[in-house]
Amino acid sequence: MDICERIARERRGASVVEIKQIAAARVEDAARLFGLFDKPDTYYEIDATAARSLLAWVLEKDMAGGLSLMRRATAERLANRFLLAFQTEGARYYTNSNFGLPAAYVAWCPATDCTIDSGVLVLTSRHTACAWFMDDD
Repeated sequence: MDICERIARERRGASVVEIKQIAAARVEDAARLFGLFDKPDTYYEIDATAARSLLAWVLEKDMAGGLSLMRRATAERLANRFLLAFQTEGARYYTNSNFGLPAAYVAWCPATDCTIDSGVLVLTSRHTACAWFMDDD
């Protein structure tokens, strides 16, 4: 089982976890590839450390209620494994929220029609990846 399938299986609820063998020039193009809203002001760039923290947080917790969905160590392991593939490719990371990040980061902006959603879009010169999760009340 690849990392995308494992994440989708471990993290209950609606999700888009996929790696495409295509480069997206802009975050709006990447969002469109995965069925997310493509408004440019929805997303902002974060660094690899913030991407890892945010991804681990949304894997671990239900965003709507903050309930635990899996152990923190499992969430961190899955987040690391997903992002590891892009570490040497000059990756750029984008999100729409500040879940698991210091308060200085921008607050949440919806990227789907769900009550609440968040994740990480990864853009490289060879791949476009998405680990996005949607929770409803």
